[in-house]
Amino acid sequence: MSEQLSFDRAKGFVALPVEILEIDLSPGAFRLLVELCRMANADGYCWPSLDQLSARMGRSKAAISGYVQALRNAELVSTETQKTANGYNYRLK
Repeated sequence: MSEQLSFDRAKGFVALPVEILEIDLSPGAFRLLVELCRMANADGYCWPSLDQLSARMGRSKAAISGYVQALRNAELVSTETQKTANGYNYRLK
């Protein structure tokens, strides 16, 4: 017997364009895209650290970096490099 899934609608939803489903992405890159959409502000920006993304997704920072590169290559996200006090960082859009 299968269990019925139940979702808390009060937690919200993430909307994605249907065309996203037609882009050849790995499951990890797709999941990262969904997480970034979930974290983005009204202007489409977010600036999570690799540590935050790694913890949310249960993947290594190296894997997350690879997913970011895949999303860049698919032109689904862009990054803006900025220098921070502890080194270089980038902001995702």
